[in-house]
Amino acid sequence: MNNIRNFCIISHIDHGKSTLSKKLINYYNNINCLSKIIDSINIENEKGVTIKSKNVCFEYIYNNKKYILNLIDTPGHMDFCNEVYKYIISCEGVLLLIDSTKGIEAQTLSIYNYIKTKNITIIIIITKIDSKNSNINKTLNEIKNILNINENIILCSAKKNYGIKKILNNIIKLIPCPKGNINNNLKIIIINF
Repeated sequence: MNNIRNFCIISHIDHGKSTLSKKLINYYNNINCLSKIIDSINIENEKGVTIKSKNVCFEYIYNNKKYILNLIDTPGHMDFCNEVYKYIISCEGVLLLIDSTKGIEAQTLSIYNYIKTKNITIIIIITKIDSKNSNINKTLNEIKNILNINENIILCSAKKNYGIKKILNNIIKLIPCPKGNINNNLKIIIINF
């Protein structure tokens, strides 16, 4: 289990979750069919939003060791918060995305406060830094003043592949492997595609 990482990607709607998910999956694996699992429902493709959580397992090589990464791309709409909360507790880590053109929004703050109560590793990622409306300094100040976080903040442009390798490496370095005993009873969460 030392080489397994379980994490979910969470953000307010339209902060870049699905785009980042696809880039993470394809970065090393170069398997486009895997990324098609994300936003596979017709209305998801049409509207460009995640409605139903997706679980994708893929490999990543870090320091010449193979790691199995289990990613859950969650819905961003407020109506699906209960589903998001359910998946947070199935992971050891969370990638919390904040759009550099919009900053911290109410749902981001609500989910962040929930994660903090669960003692789960949080990696903050500022997305869409390539946008002409991006305001990185304002977003960094919000993260510092509202979330009280000053370190391990990653700047990312999924469209331009900027920051993707750093995110993957930080998943390995910062998110702990799952804890458990193979002799215990099996407990699972089923994600229905």
